[in-house]
Amino acid sequence: MSADDYSSVAWLLYVKIAGDERTAYYVYQYEPHPYTHQEIGENLSYPGHFDTGYDHAFEDFDLAWLQRHMSTVADFETETGAQATVEEYGVKRWAPGAASYLKDVMSLFEGEGLNYAIWLWETEWKPYTDEVNDFNWRFGPNPANIVDVPNELQDVLTSYWRLNRLRPSNVSWVE
Repeated sequence: MSADDYSSVAWLLYVKIAGDERTAYYVYQYEPHPYTHQEIGENLSYPGHFDTGYDHAFEDFDLAWLQRHMSTVADFETETGAQATVEEYGVKRWAPGAASYLKDVMSLFEGEGLNYAIWLWETEWKPYTDEVNDFNWRFGPNPANIVDVPNELQDVLTSYWRLNRLRPSNVSWVE
């Protein structure tokens, strides 16, 4: 069960508890949207200083910002006794500082003991995959690249995946 506004963290506290312990409560973490969904050349960076909420107010965007934002998830769990998960998160691969952003976001997820899954849109239809790949971290930060390359985003992700001792990865590129 998720909140309004595309499963927004900010709306999680308004979710009505189902009363069934098997219900999964989840959020998507793409905040701040101006950063995670920026177009090529916008150059909003992490850390940085810009309008994070489309409200014409510039603010510092850094680990402290992310901690404040994600504290809603811990508040939800404390207030309801229910567990939450991050069903999707991500950032366009060319965003300046994207690897640092992912590292900080994942450290917050780990610190709260959250389950989480990064967004990767893929399909077997190669023409579509070649065109729609903004969030495909395997392609690295160069927007023109559409093949897997070693890169900083992948390094951050695999370093966190290596922490999973309960269900270790079985893919060849995570040791």
